[in-house]
Amino acid sequence: MKKITYLSLAIFSVILIVSVLLKNNLHSQDSLSGPHAIVGGQLIRLELAKTSQEQRQGLSGRSSLCSDCGMLFIFPTKRMQRFWMKNMNFSLDLIWLDGEKIVGLSRDLPPAGEAPAETYGADQPVDMVLEMKAGAIGRLNLNLGDKIILKI
Repeated sequence: MKKITYLSLAIFSVILIVSVLLKNNLHSQDSLSGPHAIVGGQLIRLELAKTSQEQRQGLSGRSSLCSDCGMLFIFPTKRMQRFWMKNMNFSLDLIWLDGEKIVGLSRDLPPAGEAPAETYGADQPVDMVLEMKAGAIGRLNLNLGDKIILKI
């Protein structure tokens, strides 16, 4: 009789621990209410640049960007886009997107001053561009044709 009681108590304890762990995991996923993406299997917190003013400003003037953060530029129509590094204080990687498919990768773009001489673009029309801290493309092992998952 004691063996059955101990076994029942052990099973109940395991069920209780598993349910608490599952509840905590679901709660932590639900608590991320802001825009985010899964890029190369990693969660990336997003700032959105939808308006022309937000897109002109971009990340320029900032001193840094965290390694699990990015700015997603969303365009109303798919077209050829050109970006510059005007007034940037750190290097960026740009991920060119057609929907959620990566169609271009620009690595380690250097900061430029007030009048940048160079612009960057993909070889095909895009409707979104994700800017991340330089090194992200390599760190996340991204390749053309890869998909990202957007929650915006």
